[in-house]
Amino acid sequence: MCLPSLFSFSAPLIDWPESDLKILIVVWVRAYQNARNLGESTATCLFTFPREKGGLQVKLPLGTLFISVWGNLERCSQFDDGTRQMLAISHREALQENGCLNLLELQDAAQHLSWKKASMNEFTFACHLAIKLDIRVEWDPFHPDRIASCPDATLAALACQVKLPLLIQIEGVMTAAVCSKVESDFAIKIAAGDRQYSILLDGQAKNPGLPSLRECIFHSYGQARWLHEIPGVATEPGSDEWTAGVKSIPVSIQHRGIGFGTNRQGPPHTIISSAAARNGNFFVGDTVIHVDLSPTDVMNHAELHKALQGPEYTSITLGISDSEGAEQTISILRRHLASAGPRL
Repeated sequence: MCLPSLFSFSAPLIDWPESDLKILIVVWVRAYQNARNLGESTATCLFTFPREKGGLQVKLPLGTLFISVWGNLERCSQFDDGTRQMLAISHREALQENGCLNLLELQDAAQHLSWKKASMNEFTFACHLAIKLDIRVEWDPFHPDRIASCPDATLAALACQVKLPLLIQIEGVMTAAVCSKVESDFAIKIAAGDRQYSILLDGQAKNPGLPSLRECIFHSYGQARWLHEIPGVATEPGSDEWTAGVKSIPVSIQHRGIGFGTNRQGPPHTIISSAAARNGNFFVGDTVIHVDLSPTDVMNHAELHKALQGPEYTSITLGISDSEGAEQTISILRRHLASAGPRL
């Protein structure tokens, strides 16, 4: 139950054939029956059914395998120690082989693959498990706004621009320091009191050297995954961007729309994913009520997708309603970057 997610990405998981997994599930449930001194004729639904349907909803091997596989992928994506590069290759191959743009689409495609075929790629297998458990996993491990995906030079420039405070171990003592200036393509200057130190941008510290910038950010802001979660990096009230009322929101073209994903059953078009949510404009659970002057309550998903598209550097007005009925109108500028794909 625990070991698979402790292995590095290069260590293969035990290849459980689907038929063997079904046998394991039977043995697993029988163990629960024995633990409660129940006979073998006891209905398995007492253990497997959800609690709201009167069952015990015990964790089964398939759920345990699901948690281990996705947990291992998430852990391997956090550190630039070689496993992240291997993860990126596997991620790219999974999307290309199945003609998908993201992991949500890959989950749709994985339901048509056999267990053996899906298990040939780590991401495809993880998505196959999600479909079997009727779970939708939304995750973009290589989004450019993630700290782990941000280039060293960009991360260093941002850290110096906002004078990012760090906790760093110097001579065995945890010391408060501030990023001061970029020293080279591989190092950055930090100020600790009246003293200056040079630390690497990436990599692991060599004893008795100082930890790198990425290590310091991880230890100082362990819960941060996105660049905007680093103090000072997110757009603050009073800035030129805030005053102009313009937000640059990274998005990707998806079959569910542009910039955010909505439920397939709409209208109403309820947002289920959004890059803009991180900027405080709108959130998962909000509803798109109009695009420009066109109400969305008569649009299907294809019509909504088309309404969001338009020429570069043209503006679009979105009407958003939250779960409490409060409405707001947001004006966003369309722009397209060749290196990063379409953006709003």
